[in-house]
Amino acid sequence: MLSVYDQYTDIQIADIKTGLVIFSRDEAGIGADISEEEAIKNAGLAGVGEQIYFKKDQGKVALHILHPIAASTRAGEVGRPSLAAIFMVNPERLLKQLLHGDTGLGQSE
Repeated sequence: MLSVYDQYTDIQIADIKTGLVIFSRDEAGIGADISEEEAIKNAGLAGVGEQIYFKKDQGKVALHILHPIAASTRAGEVGRPSLAAIFMVNPERLLKQLLHGDTGLGQSE
């Protein structure tokens, strides 16, 4: 079975205002401009939480999970998010592990 972090093809932290990736598990992704992506545009809006979507990049489909990161204010209240964590998963690889792993889905498969 995949370890906790191996299931992600990449993990990024992006600045919501600029749309720039400030951290990436893949160093080549640092500095990428994702400002035109709908999910990052929506990430800072009031009432918008986690977003899950598929994105095709270079012929491969990836499942993206975008989670806004909000800072706490001095009064302890949660402020507007300024960063977003983006987790990318190869759905085919994940499903293969579930379906063809040591235990599979069991008898209900």
